[in-house]
Amino acid sequence: RSSNSAAIRTRSATASTSKTELTQYMIGRELHPVQTTPSLFSGQVLQVEHVSLSDKHHLHLLNDISFSIERGEILGIAGVEGNGQSHLINVLTGSRRAGHGTISLNGKDVLSESRPGSLAHIPEDRHKQGLVLDFSIEENIILGRQHEKLFNSTLSLDRKHISAFSSEIVKEYD
Repeated sequence: RSSNSAAIRTRSATASTSKTELTQYMIGRELHPVQTTPSLFSGQVLQVEHVSLSDKHHLHLLNDISFSIERGEILGIAGVEGNGQSHLINVLTGSRRAGHGTISLNGKDVLSESRPGSLAHIPEDRHKQGLVLDFSIEENIILGRQHEKLFNSTLSLDRKHISAFSSEIVKEYD
C-alpha cells in the first residue's frame, strides 16, 4: 500500500450512531464546531414567496420557490443545468415575469414595478446575455440606461458625457 492510498473502512450505521461518528466515517476525521459571531448586519433584504413560472405549454419551470436573504448574507444558487437556476435569476431581475408569487426587496414589491430593475446580476454567459458584442464598451455600459437624462442631450446621446462616465467605470473596475 502506498503512502497516498486511503484506508477503506465499513461499518453499519444504526440508530445509536451519533452525528459526530457518522461525520468521522464520511470524511475520515473529526470536525470541530465553527465558532461564529453575531452579524453586524440585520434585517431582511430580499423575500421570495411562492414564486412559480410556467412555459407556454404550461410546464412548470419554477414551482413554489420561497426563500429570504438577510442583510449581509450571500445566497448561492447551484444545480445541474436545466434545473431552473436561470429561470429564477430571470424572474428575480425582471427579465421574465413570474406567473405567481411575490418578490420584495427592502419591503417593496418588485414584481409590481412596470420595469423591474432593482436587482441585478452577472449573467452566466456574458457574451449571450450581458453584452451586445457589436457595441462599444461605452454603448454596453449605458445599455438599459440610455434614456436617462444623464446620457442625453436635447435630441441625441451625449457622447462626451457617456465617454467620461464609461472611463470612470473602467478605471474603477480595472
